[in-house]
Amino acid sequence: MTPVAKLVFGAGYDKTRLTEFAAALSWAKRKKVAPGALAATLEAFDGGLKGIVQAARRARRQQPRPDRAEEIRDRLRTAPAFAHVEIELPDSEDEFVLLVARRESGGRLAVIAPITDRKLTDQAIRKSAA
Repeated sequence: MTPVAKLVFGAGYDKTRLTEFAAALSWAKRKKVAPGALAATLEAFDGGLKGIVQAARRARRQQPRPDRAEEIRDRLRTAPAFAHVEIELPDSEDEFVLLVARRESGGRLAVIAPITDRKLTDQAIRKSAA
């Protein structure tokens, strides 16, 4: 509806206001406001134009996205292990731990540090399923 608002008010009109007008027009179209009834609807609506803009934005918002890291964590819970390693870890309640390893000869890995930072672990989990 932005092009319609630009036709009515001019392309040089304040962009914020144009966006608000376009949002109100989109909302009115979606709510099937009768032709000629938008002015009365704006006056009667709680918050007027700003209230309708907020209602239009709420309606446009999508459902919250599922937590991709949690979906991947679910898959990793049943993934086969490459190896089992017994090491002491700092106190943490996180189920998953990121390990830093060094490559050694013969295809071996030497685990040199555990990382218990949740944010870094989530980033690694997302990368592991990419």
